Amino acid sequence: MISSAILAMALWAAPAQGADRTHVRVTSSTLVQGDQVLAGDGRIVPRRRLVQRLGLMVRPATRSDWTFTTDMRLSADAGLDEPRGRPRGVEARSLDLRHALLEGRGLWGGRVDLRMGRQIRWDLADLLVFDGAHLRLQGPWGLAGETYAGWMVRRDASWLGASDLDPDARVATDEQTPTVGANLSVRAPGDLRGRAGWRRAWRGGRTVRELLSAGLTAGPRWGLRPDALLRYDVGLERLERADVGLAWSPPGDHGLSLDARGGHTRPSFDADSVFAWFDAEASEHGAASLRWRGGGVAAWGTFRRRWFGDDAPGASSTADGYAGGVSGPLGRQVRAGTSVRLRSGHGGDWTSAMVHGRWSPGPRGWTWDGRLRWSRFDAQGLERLDGHAWQVVAGASWPLTRAARLHVTGETNLTPYAAPGVRVFGLLDLALWH
Repeated sequence: MISSAILAMALWAAPAQGADRTHVRVTSSTLVQGDQVLAGDGRIVPRRRLVQRLGLMVRPATRSDWTFTTDMRLSADAGLDEPRGRPRGVEARSLDLRHALLEGRGLWGGRVDLRMGRQIRWDLADLLVFDGAHLRLQGPWGLAGETYAGWMVRRDASWLGASDLDPDARVATDEQTPTVGANLSVRAPGDLRGRAGWRRAWRGGRTVRELLSAGLTAGPRWGLRPDALLRYDVGLERLERADVGLAWSPPGDHGLSLDARGGHTRPSFDADSVFAWFDAEASEHGAASLRWRGGGVAAWGTFRRRWFGDDAPGASSTADGYAGGVSGPLGRQVRAGTSVRLRSGHGGDWTSAMVHGRWSPGPRGWTWDGRLRWSRFDAQGLERLDGHAWQVVAGASWPLTRAARLHVTGETNLTPYAAPGVRVFGLLDLALWH
């Protein structure tokens, strides 16, 4: 059904002979999965899943400032024994419209951008998927304003809504959730950029989410790039997030960069989320990282610390994380690397080491890659979760033709908590439209 709809739209949009050329792009992917899941009563339920995604992009030749894009996903489970045995979170069939967007850029003298339809928006406030309209006006002196309004996309209330884009742990309801928002941005000399925003969503006559946000970034000067972010939950009357950071790269192409940042986080959720009934734990964090790249070699290292307000006897109030790695070529055909990660303190200790590599005998031949990871974990206060695990991954890629390439990947995990399992993934990559 999706294939027929997308093909019909593509043929309709394609130009007739002798007409101006219209840019049409069709994207397609098909994923087949086979695995087993554990049901609530302890039974092992086989699962066979098909996921197909199809998209269309059309840009008329006569109006190149307008573009239409859409993306649909069909997900079907075909290997469940019985409806009652289906574990929570597994859908028998699902048809989602990820987005369907008509977009105009540079309208009315290049100062207006307009987007209409189902759209995914990510800004200083949060991720938002909604059906509606978004208008952006470019003003003088580096000022710009934007506003948007519509209805939040929810699985139970929206036509072909995507379940994986729903807010966390929301209560199932078929009521619509209107949402509005506005942002004001300014760009000053020296590449200094500031932005402030407001967003509100309500349902049944009450507000379920209202946020104020502000951000500031500055362009590189003497190699320095500062940034800051604030987000305030109006409904709960508390600061949800505050971050400040400073990055530095020496002038010139030296491949070296340093980054330091810190902040405060206290998660908040929609008023109809089950998580809203709990008082989320606030934490502060600080981090520093160093990266270097040159001659095909890349090296990096990070340190991160979080402070918690846990007053439980014997509990650590901090958690430290260390990580580092290096990768580079070993001859002309092999590239390899290794990394180590450690975490200690609040919540338990965790150590992981990994080696990985890729071998490409020729530009148009097989490509082989593999990864070996070892992990050791010691959960704080939960002895049954102490132990170690191994993960082995191997894959290969082969160009069948200039327009087709086959990818195969196998993976196995060995842990003391479950029987050994093997997964195999296959992907046929086709480039049929240019």
